[in-house]
Amino acid sequence: MRRFSHLLAALLLLLSWSAGRVGASGKRGQPKLAPAFVGAWKAVSDGHVLNLEIDRLILPRDGELAVLGLIRRDGDRLLLRRQGLQETWSARLSGNLLRLEPKDAKAREKAGELAGTYHRLDQVPSEARLEPLPLAAPLPLPSERIQSIQQDIATRFKDEQVLLKSRERNPDEIHRTTEKNRTYLRDLLADIGWVDSARFGTKTSVYAVILAKHTHDLRLMMTILPLAERDLKTPEEGQTYAVLYDALQLDLGHKQLYGTQIAVDAKGPFVLPMEGSRETVNRRLKDMGLPDLDEYLAVAKQAYPGKEVQIRQDG
Repeated sequence: MRRFSHLLAALLLLLSWSAGRVGASGKRGQPKLAPAFVGAWKAVSDGHVLNLEIDRLILPRDGELAVLGLIRRDGDRLLLRRQGLQETWSARLSGNLLRLEPKDAKAREKAGELAGTYHRLDQVPSEARLEPLPLAAPLPLPSERIQSIQQDIATRFKDEQVLLKSRERNPDEIHRTTEKNRTYLRDLLADIGWVDSARFGTKTSVYAVILAKHTHDLRLMMTILPLAERDLKTPEEGQTYAVLYDALQLDLGHKQLYGTQIAVDAKGPFVLPMEGSRETVNRRLKDMGLPDLDEYLAVAKQAYPGKEVQIRQDG
């Protein structure tokens, strides 16, 4: 019963900012873009930048990065994955120009930020590079500084949860709060390193991971993932690690490994695409000492009263 209660608490905290969004490194796929496509491109219309790597597209937007993973290439048709879901695009080269066009409904929903004509840049701008953040060494700290950081993170966590659980959610206020937390966590990384459990305790480390996950800052999440794995990949706190891992994989254009991430569409809540069969995912969960998918989804459905959480075929 304790494990089930612990899982419920983790789910309510972690699903609170991801359940409505259709929307470090996992296994990379074999498909690759032709070398002629690889590099940085700038839109002729509005000047936004696109970074094409051999197996993904990286799109800077509003100070953040969006990633579309390459699933398959068939001539000029690209099957891509964005936050778990597939999109089909065409990519055509004409001289030094690249033309991107949406080819299905999912792609057309995002056409405004990606479709268009691009010209090649000589180098990839820093804002379009998906790289870990600078990380200070985890040196010993005075007890007063540790206590101050523990209190800061506990307060930020509590304040964010109040906003997320409010019946009258204010998206602008939530965004301002997550942006403040994002800046705070980035500054901590550069100053004292990650909020590890050895120096700050497990509870503070868990709170920090949840705050980081809610920022959807890919560089921040990439940086802390191996550190969270070291601290939290245990039967007691493994759910927090699994949620962080899955959320990052989806944001990087991959599938999730543990089946923790759920989205909602017109048909109801559903588990975003998973790597492997249901049985394979259950084996991964068992290896971590976590409940299987059936138990997890039985708890998750409490966030969606009167609705079943579906597991669908990828597509």
